[in-house]
Amino acid sequence: MVMPVSKFDQNLGRRGKARMLELAAEAEAERQAEAAGLLRDLGREPSHAERVIVEQLSMLIVRGRRLRQCGKGADAEMVARLVLRGLTRLGIRQGKPNQTHQSSTAERIAAIGAARKAAEAAS
Repeated sequence: MVMPVSKFDQNLGRRGKARMLELAAEAEAERQAEAAGLLRDLGREPSHAERVIVEQLSMLIVRGRRLRQCGKGADAEMVARLVLRGLTRLGIRQGKPNQTHQSSTAERIAAIGAARKAAEAAS
């Protein structure tokens, strides 16, 4: 026997659909921001194939975040692996870490000598 659908159930369905559309719009805005960042990192005008890869990678990045937020870490980890593989295909590499300037031995000896001279002059 089929139960009649109440007015309350109909409104619940409309609100759910509206919320689903809101979430889709938010995800699309986030995806476009990620795609713009990836294209910027590419550093040149992308080919059509590269644009398709960027579109798919940006979608995966957003999807991975959503999975992590839902507590599905294992699925998010698999998505992260796919993203890293796609970035490699695209030719985007990780940036080099900031390296501090290391002084040469001669510079260190000169600095020590200058400090000694300053200490002798002060006494």
